[in-house]
Amino acid sequence: KHAVFDIVARTGDGPETQMSVSCDLGALGDCGRNRYVVGPQRSEYLFQIDVPSATPGGAGVIEIQSDVGNSGKSVEILQIRVSTGAP
Repeated sequence: KHAVFDIVARTGDGPETQMSVSCDLGALGDCGRNRYVVGPQRSEYLFQIDVPSATPGGAGVIEIQSDVGNSGKSVEILQIRVSTGAP
């Protein structure tokens, strides 16, 4: 199986910035580090992971760093959706 993560975000009123997304899903694995350029328009940022046939042993973590360049720009996270399916 695989899981597709869909993050809907924008920068608000300011110029574009970069955000990075990483996750640790315990026994189900991780998504590595994904980096996106986020602009003022509402947009979707997708990544996919393969999900093994394991039983989760606890909660997972999604970490979003909203300003990779450390220039004080913010990112508005509007939604995070996850869908699963066969490969």
